[in-house]
Amino acid sequence: VLMNVLRKLAKSAWVSRAQQDVVPLKDTVYLGSTYHGYYVPKEGKVFTADNKKEGYVYKISAKELGAITYCATGVWNEKKTVKFYVPANSNYAGHSITNLQNTEDYIEAPVDKLANIMRELGHQQIDLLKIEIEGSEYTVIDDVLADKLDVKMILV
Repeated sequence: VLMNVLRKLAKSAWVSRAQQDVVPLKDTVYLGSTYHGYYVPKEGKVFTADNKKEGYVYKISAKELGAITYCATGVWNEKKTVKFYVPANSNYAGHSITNLQNTEDYIEAPVDKLANIMRELGHQQIDLLKIEIEGSEYTVIDDVLADKLDVKMILV
């Protein structure tokens, strides 16, 4: 009973104050497809880390390629090569380290810690980290926290 009361209080506090001080950005540009994308500041720098370049190219228009720096490494909690299991639906690009769909086929691809990728790119901080890693988000978030990285906002 106590947990339900605490959950309700936490949720009401979060919902009512979540965007109260948010000010819309001016001079933004839309990056992404018709179905999925983000508005980012015109002067902003966008980097994508994805070990499957075909997924990256598919989701980004040719016009937007010049505004984005591509890193051919997936984000994980250590530097190594891992198995990414193929999704059951062949039209779906979401390969998974955790084998969410219990498939047998996989590809092997390189991954690395976000701290290492940031160091290679010369980044001291990240303003917005968008994570789409098919069931392995918490592994990466735990690693970001353990490494005490300066990440302002995380979207999962």
